Amino acid sequence: MDSFKTQSEGLLVLLDRELALLKAGQLADVVALSEEKSNLIRSFEVSLEQEGASISARRIIDAIVKKASECDRHLFAIRNGMRSIITRMENIDHDEYVGSYNQYGNKMPFRGATGNYLKKV
Repeated sequence: MDSFKTQSEGLLVLLDRELALLKAGQLADVVALSEEKSNLIRSFEVSLEQEGASISARRIIDAIVKKASECDRHLFAIRNGMRSIITRMENIDHDEYVGSYNQYGNKMPFRGATGNYLKKV
């Protein structure tokens, strides 16, 4: 039980660190934890095989799964945000709208917005 408890606590601490880094947007630091995380997971699996499926082991596993799921949700949000940024950067040549309308009520593309403004300046 001691080895299992030590390994599970170590994994939970690492997942807490990973979650804090994800919340701070420090994705490079999260990636740097990968090897340590892999090693801890391997050690945890070995100790779990020795421990068996006791009630206390199941509670610890549930806590680990809950923490890992939370990390996964944050990572998914970061990936989604990055995809959005990439899409916007790829479409930068397309018309962007300034949020105003011309005299006919049509949206005014950004590239055509400077003409009248420059005359006033």
